[in-house]
Amino acid sequence: MDKIIKLQSQKEAQGLFGANDANIKDIEQQFKVKLTLRGDHLKISGTAGNIKNAGQLVEYLLEALRGGSEEIDKSDLSYLISNLKRGEKHRRIDTLDTGIMRGSLGKQIGPKTTGQREYVEAIKKHDIVFGIGPAGTGKTYLAMACAVEALKKQEARRIILTRPAIEAGESLGFLPGDMHA
Repeated sequence: MDKIIKLQSQKEAQGLFGANDANIKDIEQQFKVKLTLRGDHLKISGTAGNIKNAGQLVEYLLEALRGGSEEIDKSDLSYLISNLKRGEKHRRIDTLDTGIMRGSLGKQIGPKTTGQREYVEAIKKHDIVFGIGPAGTGKTYLAMACAVEALKKQEARRIILTRPAIEAGESLGFLPGDMHA
């Protein structure tokens, strides 16, 4: 059984396939399908259920690329594959195509997970948002991206990033320094 998906451009194919075809290899391995590109047609071969899941993923990735994403990185792909495998199709995240802003190197900055998406939406909707969670999950990074974007749009006059008060001897992760530094 096969499914054919029409691509719009060579650039779209490059974004979908990833560096050294890494994305396609991951999709083939995770869904036990074979993906073949001939001209502007991508053929997905395998069993009906696997083709359906791989096809949904490919169509979502293409939607993200058509919406403005320049690339699909490995972490985005892994997250989407795990969501699909858990049956969370209805919770499809629309994060790949909606970045907050572009960084200094032109890379899109934005939420990568459903939780991050909800966090960013809360920041945009409310005056005060408390972000609680494990270190390294992007809370400060996304909050600062939202703040810089608000500053650029003149929705804010300044950004104040403060260091939390901590007890002597406690270690603090991302915000070293003090007011006199």
